[in-house]
Amino acid sequence: MIYPDGWDADEVKRMCGEGTDKYTIGACSVRWAYILAIMGIMDALILSFLAFVLGNRQDGLMSEELLQMYLCQLELLSSFMQINN
Repeated sequence: MIYPDGWDADEVKRMCGEGTDKYTIGACSVRWAYILAIMGIMDALILSFLAFVLGNRQDGLMSEELLQMYLCQLELLSSFMQINN
């Protein structure tokens, strides 16, 4: 059930009973919504932390040849930027 127009909407009254009003949900309950929202927030935090940690570790895992190539590209880019300015 998607939050339609309010708890007093016709669809909600049909599903949750006539005891629903603007601020009461009658026989229905919001069970998994809060749990899933908390799990989604925790998932986002954990994955962002892992991305940050593993991204920083990747620099240490690069071979010397790739690291030198990367540094040369950075030097070329910086010299190109200085020429254009």
